[in-house]
Amino acid sequence: MSGSGCTSVAHQQSPLVDVNHDRLTQRPVAESAPVWNSRTVPLGDVLRGRTTPLAVRDAGRPDDLPCDLYVHSVANCSMAVAEGLAADRRSGLVSTGRRYLVPLDHRGWYELLSQDGHAATPITTVQQLMKQAPERCLVRRTIVGLTADGARQSACKVSAGETLSLDGVVTSPTPRSYCLKCRVDSTGQGVLLSADQRGLFSPVAGPTNVAGVHRMRSVVAKFRLPVIVRLIGRKTPTRESGSATFRVIALQAEHVALAVPLWLISGPSDVSRTSLLSLPTSAQASSLLDGVAATAKATSSASGDSWNETDWNELRRRCDELIKSHAVTVEMTRLFPTTAG
Repeated sequence: MSGSGCTSVAHQQSPLVDVNHDRLTQRPVAESAPVWNSRTVPLGDVLRGRTTPLAVRDAGRPDDLPCDLYVHSVANCSMAVAEGLAADRRSGLVSTGRRYLVPLDHRGWYELLSQDGHAATPITTVQQLMKQAPERCLVRRTIVGLTADGARQSACKVSAGETLSLDGVVTSPTPRSYCLKCRVDSTGQGVLLSADQRGLFSPVAGPTNVAGVHRMRSVVAKFRLPVIVRLIGRKTPTRESGSATFRVIALQAEHVALAVPLWLISGPSDVSRTSLLSLPTSAQASSLLDGVAATAKATSSASGDSWNETDWNELRRRCDELIKSHAVTVEMTRLFPTTAG
């Protein structure tokens, strides 16, 4: 999912730190791009001794097309190290043997679990949500309300994964009934939820409390590690792991490559937040890249072989702008077994 820029080890927001960017380089030479296998080799191995920007050819893609990864620069980031867990009928939560790097700015929501895998009971009715009255809540099951903006009211669907800011209880359009007035955080749309509706909600933990769901940054700031969490409320097309339950065990500084898979774009002007990825250079990049779907329009541009100098310079300029505004997609990635320690 999308997130802001990298951070310092002390969890403070800081600019991206470019660790091996060559400001004099005009363009990567795709014709002589180093070959790399995202399934078996850390990206850091092929970047070692080279300056950015450059194009790297990924030989680990599931199809036979030449797929180039444009690496704009390398930055320093803080990551949470998490161990994958699975439920076992006799032993409770057991390790899957896989470990992951989770950016602190990962946009998933996490709920805390007990050692035996139990979480706080979610809110199941709008009336219960009215009584608890958190400032914000996560919608865990899609619900349909009424629009609260304007004179005419119509049905309004609020999808699972959205968050709502609660504005209070108001009189319902139906006599002798009440509604909860909310606002969808992502769009600003006003919504009325009837008191008699059922749903599934979790409070969003605020800056000074621990009850509810958290971002990863909140988890590592408020709780003593190790801590068990479950990933919920995720809105992204990428595939990041086979388990949604993790034991967060440590924090560590990582180098991340700020990179654009060229199979996602048909030209430099297409680069956006969704195609500029943050890839830890020590992790198994295929665990993220496999979930990034290529569009039919962009397939012919999976390689940079046909690009000219103007194209490369425009790509670099677009990436500069996105990185400056922290418009970079950050996702969790799987660690290689040999590097999980």
